[in-house]
Amino acid sequence: MKKKKTVILSAVGGVVLIGSITAMLLGRKADFGEKKEVSSSPAVQVSTEGETLPHRDNEEDKKPEVIKITKKLAEEFAIAYVNLDPKQPNDYLNQMKSFTDQQLYSNLEASPRTPTNTEYKRSVLEVRATPLDDVVPHRKKWNVMAFVEVKDEFGNTVKKQMWLLISVAQKSGQWKVTGFEVNE
Repeated sequence: MKKKKTVILSAVGGVVLIGSITAMLLGRKADFGEKKEVSSSPAVQVSTEGETLPHRDNEEDKKPEVIKITKKLAEEFAIAYVNLDPKQPNDYLNQMKSFTDQQLYSNLEASPRTPTNTEYKRSVLEVRATPLDDVVPHRKKWNVMAFVEVKDEFGNTVKKQMWLLISVAQKSGQWKVTGFEVNE
């Protein structure tokens, strides 16, 4: 009796499943051969007329000496951070102390670097820096691309690029690196 109920329930479930699939396919079949009219008007109305807001640059962004100073700091930071010596992996902190703010320096000091099997030693070959728009006064952001030679623990070398987004801000009248992100 119990086996008979199971067989009947399975058969009913199968019929319902097949019926659902058939109904779905028949409903879609009508869509395959038909052309649908596409509305040429956009769903969102965009006004191209009227007042356009002017581009706002910070005053310091217009000064070549600010660009030169902040670019140099971003590049120095990238070189110091990316270079990795397995014998002294945290030696870069000595270089960074003069051009990073205290909060960033403390964060770097609290997270010591250790060489890995695949990145045992890194050497920067070249850096290129591009300024990014930043509307915050007294801050410049730089996208720094570092071309790097990486050696694994067996001495195999590979060349790769590392991208760093570096923030340089004016703190107590001096430009300092205040933050960064690394993308490989």
